[in-house]
Amino acid sequence: MYENQAGGRLTVYARRSAGGAETEFRFVSDQGISAFYWVDADFAYVLAGTIDRPGLLDVAKIVHRELSRGSR
Repeated sequence: MYENQAGGRLTVYARRSAGGAETEFRFVSDQGISAFYWVDADFAYVLAGTIDRPGLLDVAKIVHRELSRGSR
């Protein structure tokens, strides 16, 4: 979890998954919380927080890139 000085939070969740053919970001929003989720190899990920969709997508791409880098 990341929390900025204004108290805004972003949280990344990860768990084992049955796997998927390729990464595709999906977006959901409910009651002020937005999230992108995706499956990559053997893991499923969710990035959630109180941030607008474009900002959340930017962070999701960074998280995906960094997690992919660690699996090499």
